[in-house]
Amino acid sequence: MGIRAIFVLGPPRTGTTMIGNYLGSARSVLNAGEYRALYLTHGALPMQLAAPLSGLIPADWEPHRLEYMREAQRHSIDFILRAATKEGCTAFCDSFPRNVFIAIQLAELFPDALFVLTLRHYTGTIQSLVRLGTMSLLPGSEPTVDFLDPTAVAAAIHWSRHYEAAMNLPAERTLVFGYDRFCAEPEPVLARFKVALARAGFPVDELDDDVFAVSHASFRPTL
Repeated sequence: MGIRAIFVLGPPRTGTTMIGNYLGSARSVLNAGEYRALYLTHGALPMQLAAPLSGLIPADWEPHRLEYMREAQRHSIDFILRAATKEGCTAFCDSFPRNVFIAIQLAELFPDALFVLTLRHYTGTIQSLVRLGTMSLLPGSEPTVDFLDPTAVAAAIHWSRHYEAAMNLPAERTLVFGYDRFCAEPEPVLARFKVALARAGFPVDELDDDVFAVSHASFRPTL
């Protein structure tokens, strides 16, 4: 049996880390956190190579440049599969939000992948993104890659772009998790989510509900 891919997608601050850690709590699932290699090689790298600076790359170098990209893409896949196999897992969970922008590629590369889209109202997401952007400017805090301009307008655009890209997710292999509804009614929402996961072939009996008792925000401690 091969290694199954599980992708948790959505704008940052919509529960992607929380749900990624929850699904990754299953003993047969490798919690890869934000495994950025897939997006970097299948999203960012092709965009960089598609518009090289003119005059800096000779024409006879082009085949090598394209082969480098293909090798990097293959490695990003092979590495995570090997890591899951080494840990004795039958699946891996990647919760990097920007993977939503390569949803089409991921659906083709991993035909049996399960996608989980986290949903959160724009008001809460914008406020959280603004706080995150502000925190990233404080001394000693980790810089954020996905959100660099702590303004409400930038945060709204960030939210919109991610959900617009989510329209490319394969409907038959995509589950949704409502962050706001979960906060309002945790027990019934979690129960319904588990039912949906079980129908999708996920080992729900391995999940650790205690994951929700821990804060997943790097700048907010668990109370």
